[in-house]
Amino acid sequence: MEHDTTEEDQRRWDTVLRRDASAEGQFVYGVTSTGVYCRPGCPARHPKRQNVVFFPDSHSAEQQGFRACLRCHPRQASRTDKTLAAIQQACRLIEQAELSLTLHALAQAVGISAYHFQRHFKAVTGLTPKAYTEAHRSRTVRAALNDPATTVTQALYEAGYSSGSRFYEQANGILGMTPTAYKNGGADTEIHFALGECSLGAILRWPRKFGQSDKLILT
Repeated sequence: MEHDTTEEDQRRWDTVLRRDASAEGQFVYGVTSTGVYCRPGCPARHPKRQNVVFFPDSHSAEQQGFRACLRCHPRQASRTDKTLAAIQQACRLIEQAELSLTLHALAQAVGISAYHFQRHFKAVTGLTPKAYTEAHRSRTVRAALNDPATTVTQALYEAGYSSGSRFYEQANGILGMTPTAYKNGGADTEIHFALGECSLGAILRWPRKFGQSDKLILT
């Protein structure tokens, strides 16, 4: 079987020589002398270039008569795919839980150690599990407060807050006003702000509390 000598194939071959696991899912390569196909990051000894052909996926390789490598198992989901699936599962668990789940409980539920779970979760979502939980609660409580049929008390418990006092402590930071004012659409709420110019462009400024420094946001 002849192989192409395109620029794309050369890039793939360089990836194979580096055993670059980050390229997994992009292609597999078959070895004509053995009839085996592998992942880009397979730890097996490198074949000769003239014996290598490339395929977009395992199915394409098997259609050409190649069988899966017993070292890198290209038919199985990659470690990256498994990690992503585990983090997606954790997000769904957080969103469906009535009360907050601990880091260890989440990690155990998806089959990852707590240390690696925290690191992988932040790498995928950009947030820690705790921050993701708080962000989900914030979205949930806003949606509930916008429902005319839902009271403030119902909204905070539906969002997973274990007590009213804890919610009211955080309400100003979450809503920018009291829950009652938010539910009333912010009616009669005064918002003080100022616009200015700087070397980076326009800025919006507002005082958080008397005696505290102003906060600046670039717009």
